Amino acid sequence: MNNMILRLTALGLGMILSVQTMASEALSEGYQTTDPQVSTVTYSETAFDHLSSDQQKQIATVWSLDHQDYAHYLSLMQNTPSGRWYKNLDPAEVLMLNAKDDQSRMKYALIVAKNTHDRGDHELAAQKAYDQAWQELYPNQPRVIIPGQTPQSFRQLHAGDALLFFTKIDDSSSNATLQQLFELIAHHSDVRLQIFIMGNPDSKAIEAWANQQKIPTDLYGAGVIKMQLDKGYLATLSQSALPTPVLMLNHNQDLTLVSSDEFNHWLGD
Repeated sequence: MNNMILRLTALGLGMILSVQTMASEALSEGYQTTDPQVSTVTYSETAFDHLSSDQQKQIATVWSLDHQDYAHYLSLMQNTPSGRWYKNLDPAEVLMLNAKDDQSRMKYALIVAKNTHDRGDHELAAQKAYDQAWQELYPNQPRVIIPGQTPQSFRQLHAGDALLFFTKIDDSSSNATLQQLFELIAHHSDVRLQIFIMGNPDSKAIEAWANQQKIPTDLYGAGVIKMQLDKGYLATLSQSALPTPVLMLNHNQDLTLVSSDEFNHWLGD
């Protein structure tokens, strides 16, 4: 599999694994933990109360919360079953699960969604760099999973799904992946492929590129494969710029990135 395809780590609800150094140092004296297997750092509610207002705000901001919300989170973790039930969740998730009304629940849900999205962006960028480095150093060896990653279950392609492939016509590194996509779609005629051309190439350049890629005319004519300019679409899907090429799966209007391992799994089916 072309290592240029981004690996996606889970984007669902999950714990943000580390707190910025500022937070760790500010509350180091108040550190508490009862479970050596728990990687979440928890802090004493009392220690937090003794910090200055500015320190409290700084720590809360790490989690996209205000200091009152963060203090409430600490209280929940120290004085309610949440401390046992939700010890691996981040503060906004704990607050969301303990919300007493729909308005508060939605407030924290929006924070959780943003934090999870941002986490995904950072992990995607890191995985992209790792894949490129491995390919450069060890092009003929299978890639080793980064320590801490766990094997993931792979989704199956279903009728009505669409694969979205974002690329640039001057990016030759994506050519092999595109050919693999053609083969995949040929064996899954109920799955569509949408190719999005990044940048602003003129029609002649796009036509020459399409001819070079040998896009299957039967599948293109049947509407199974479509090609269009990106026009900034990819940028609307991520707050940070994603390096191309990018492969995404649209399943029931749920748009997610496809990992290199998952793509390889589909090719092997």
